[in-house]
Amino acid sequence: MLEELLQYIVYGAAGILAFLLRTLWTKMDSIRTSVERLRLELTKRELENKELFHNIQRLDKNIDDLFDKIDCVLSDYKCNTKK
Repeated sequence: MLEELLQYIVYGAAGILAFLLRTLWTKMDSIRTSVERLRLELTKRELENKELFHNIQRLDKNIDDLFDKIDCVLSDYKCNTKK
């Protein structure tokens, strides 16, 4: 009788332990999935940021070129109006 009671207690404890391990495993799996999704999203954002940075650099260069041309035109205009 005592052996059966101990056996039921051990089976119950093993069942509870198995349930807890399964719950933890499921939670870890969902967290792992979330981390992988976030890692993928972060990689996408980094690529977008690099592309945007290069576009901004190109625009900045074009604006600098335009200002240089405006300066050149203005200096030519000043030279022509002084004569």
